[in-house]
Amino acid sequence: MSQNEKVFEPSRDEAHGLLSGFEPGTRPLRAGYRIDPGFRALPTDVVFEKDVAVTMRDGVNSSWPTARSSDTR
Repeated sequence: MSQNEKVFEPSRDEAHGLLSGFEPGTRPLRAGYRIDPGFRALPTDVVFEKDVAVTMRDGVNSSWPTARSSDTR
């Protein structure tokens, strides 16, 4: 498939809690927190950063959720 034939189609999946909409920000999540009943509980406190801007090598900008231990500096 050539570059000009590729078509972007947005996801039609239901959003889950923290992963819904575009809302950049940082939020502490305590041990035991669950994003959804289908997910396991967090074993430790974490810092959840939503929609972190990342520039790829080709210059394209993208937003990603990140989670890191709350004791990292």
